[in-house]
Amino acid sequence: MTINGTQDARPQTARTLFRLMDDTQKKVEGNNFAIRKNVLKYNDVLNRQRRIIYDQRDRILSGGGTNDIMEDMIGRVAESIVASVTCASRFPEEWDFQRLAEEIETEFADISIVQPESLEERKRFEENSLIRQITDILIKNHRKRRDLGGEVFDLTERSILLQVVDRLWADHLDAMEQMRKGIGLMSLGQKDPAVEYAKQGSAMFERLNRQICRDTVKYCFQINVGLAGL
Repeated sequence: MTINGTQDARPQTARTLFRLMDDTQKKVEGNNFAIRKNVLKYNDVLNRQRRIIYDQRDRILSGGGTNDIMEDMIGRVAESIVASVTCASRFPEEWDFQRLAEEIETEFADISIVQPESLEERKRFEENSLIRQITDILIKNHRKRRDLGGEVFDLTERSILLQVVDRLWADHLDAMEQMRKGIGLMSLGQKDPAVEYAKQGSAMFERLNRQICRDTVKYCFQINVGLAGL
């Protein structure tokens, strides 16, 4: 059929329109599939973290005592404190032992360390041996507090552990959610949002665990139940 000698373009226009609609629908479905796929990956990351935290809570609640948990945390805190001083130089004679001593005294009640007096004494230090020395000092003090405080100390320490874990885990969940909302912008920079979410989430979870250790150890070393004369 023609109009004024021109073939009717309506069937061709309709086919083009239907093809455009079909292509658009496929793109929408593809985008929705990618979004659902990424959501599953996001959930996998968070579920792995959740299992670790819940396993830790189960250990605390099991009634088997918190001594092993605390001594592991003490070791991690000692390592972190020493690293903050030794990271500036690989030469022990350049380490700020004064700052190290002050940080120990600030973080832990009634604990002080003897600083090396001479350059030769400083040179004999190694980072790992320094970590072990400080860890041993803190663990011995903690065991003495535990022995003197008895069951009351144990219950108080368990309560502190749970409160710290729950508070920081809640903050972490909020931070992960905020990060997830903004992670879609990564695709504009040719980065896979799911990969970036896993990468950033892992770093955030490591910071969470360091903060849990730091806060728990600090608060538990402030327990004074039955510790007169310590």
